[in-house]
Amino acid sequence: MFSLSFKQLLSTIFLAVSCFLVVPNQELSAQTTIAHVDMEQVIENMPDYKNIKTQLSTFQKSLETQLQAEEKKLQDYYTSVMQQAQAGTMSPQQQKDAETKLTKMQEDLQKKAADAEKQLVDKEATLSKPVFDKLNNALKAVATKNKYAYIVDKKLLLYSDGGIDATAKVKAELGM
Repeated sequence: MFSLSFKQLLSTIFLAVSCFLVVPNQELSAQTTIAHVDMEQVIENMPDYKNIKTQLSTFQKSLETQLQAEEKKLQDYYTSVMQQAQAGTMSPQQQKDAETKLTKMQEDLQKKAADAEKQLVDKEATLSKPVFDKLNNALKAVATKNKYAYIVDKKLLLYSDGGIDATAKVKAELGM
């Protein structure tokens, strides 16, 4: 079985990248231009992204309000059952039925919480797709105009001594 530890994997990747950067290749260096972009800076300054964050926050608060209302119903029913049980006004069968209902309410609340989380993730994916498509098109346009073979996220670089920072060009392409 072939298995590498995380440290071995990083060492292998580092060695491969080092060989790529160190081994002189005239044809490669003459044709390949690599630029980097601070993607976090670009994305966070996109007006569409800010709008998405606002919409998601509003949607999340709406889901939380719904869940809190359901939780309050559960707590109110529990309190009512406990008061009746302590007062001795419930038969053993009524207590058993109330216990079953409380368990069902708790399960339903957990299902609704999981569903709300899924809804939030789905909404984020739906709202984000056009923004990331727009960003991807801007990256392609900048790469084509400037003859960059690669544009990488600045945060993914293991080492850089300057290089071509295309962040401003991408922001300009996006109209920012």
